[in-house]
Amino acid sequence: MYRMIPTVFGNAYGQPYMDHAVRIDLHTSRDALVSNADDLADSAAWKALEVERAKWSRMLPKRTDELLAWLLQQDVDVMSNLFAFCVAARVDSISPVDRAHPANEVANTLELDLTHYWKPTRAGYFEHVPKDRIVTIVGETVSSQAAGELRGMKKGDAAAAAELRMNGSGWLPEVLGNREVPEHVTYAHWEDDEESDADSTQNECNDGDAEEAEAA
Repeated sequence: MYRMIPTVFGNAYGQPYMDHAVRIDLHTSRDALVSNADDLADSAAWKALEVERAKWSRMLPKRTDELLAWLLQQDVDVMSNLFAFCVAARVDSISPVDRAHPANEVANTLELDLTHYWKPTRAGYFEHVPKDRIVTIVGETVSSQAAGELRGMKKGDAAAAAELRMNGSGWLPEVLGNREVPEHVTYAHWEDDEESDADSTQNECNDGDAEEAEAA
């Protein structure tokens, strides 16, 4: 916790430059999220996180050299909840391509419903895709009639109209709807079954020879 907090709450402590007995490398995803999502301020999840951040910022000591002593004085509830926030601040699901992502394992385990936190809006999605894509989405999600109405509009008007028509639809783009988890690959040395069987047979033979020698 002593190592995590100055990084997670960098706005309060700045960038600490000091030697540590324990090596822990970590970063938060906050700055990357802000730079990648121009509509983040309207996100329900972001608002909840920022409320928690503000609460902890008020409770934490103002100086890094006071942090360790403060942590040692806290009860289990404070420590567990603060630890949970620090870990959550390090979850990184940003990806430059649409493919299986490790963060999906966490989302699937928690049964996370992203429709509670993301909505298809003009600023958040429709302005960033071609007009044909907007028409296709509305046609598949709402109706062919609604899609036909958008087809005759300019791109900006179509994006605004799509936001209204898709409100409450629960639609997610593939990058959010794809909950596939990457395959876990482990590199280690394993003996195959044939080698194991051969070793077992050899051991049995050796045991038999020893028993015969002892009987003689």
